[in-house]
Amino acid sequence: QDEGGVYIKSVERRIKTSVLNKLKSLYNEDWELEINTIKTTCQGRANAENEKNYKEGIKDRVDWMEMFTINDYKKIIDDNWGKTPKENTNFIKFSDEFSIDIGEGINNRKDALKWMSHFNSYRNTWAHEGTKNKGLNKDEILFLKKIYNHFFNV
Repeated sequence: QDEGGVYIKSVERRIKTSVLNKLKSLYNEDWELEINTIKTTCQGRANAENEKNYKEGIKDRVDWMEMFTINDYKKIIDDNWGKTPKENTNFIKFSDEFSIDIGEGINNRKDALKWMSHFNSYRNTWAHEGTKNKGLNKDEILFLKKIYNHFFNV
């Protein structure tokens, strides 16, 4: 479980950093407007969390940028799949960074991003291990390790 958690946290941080950096490279100061629907949803999640915390006497505030889900990232990646900025020749396209063959081959974008659905499912299993009475199994941890290795070139 601990090993799976390390992979999940590392990959999720990498996805967030990379996706946001790519959006900023593509759209500069307009990047938030480009994902405004997702931003609005994240703001709603943050507002709900802040209200709940306030009512429970917790003073810390959650920022909307802390409220992305894996599915939010997947939509952003899908929507910007092959785009490149005009001025950045070192830019790695979403399609190049986030395409991962999970052993079924890649014939299209849906296949290339299928790993994200599995990752999200395993992430949720790990995060809710206490309430689900079920942790990650050996195959799921191996899958997470494969995804980790893809991003960290291990």
